[in-house]
Amino acid sequence: MAKPPKSIRIHGRRYRMEWAPKKMNPGLGGALIWPLAKTKVRGRKPRPIMLITKDIAPRMILRAIVHDCLHACDMKKSERWVDRSSKDIARVLWRHGFRRSKSA
Repeated sequence: MAKPPKSIRIHGRRYRMEWAPKKMNPGLGGALIWPLAKTKVRGRKPRPIMLITKDIAPRMILRAIVHDCLHACDMKKSERWVDRSSKDIARVLWRHGFRRSKSA
């Protein structure tokens, strides 16, 4: 079974994908973390991080990933729009049988 990707690309921008225990991200399924504008690592600006809580229900993990991907697509959309859209998209994917593999 495939391992989850360590980086993803959305609208041409790369994001580092990291998994965190719930105690590091309480009450949230995920978060986008943007590096400071002046920060450089080895002469390069670090990638933004998509942080997903790993010890929540599988359906909530799916919703958190969709939610953060929508934010990454368009940061101008309201939180209400992103939340409602991610809920609907995750529900459709779940009903079509999309699940996280055991090794992921």
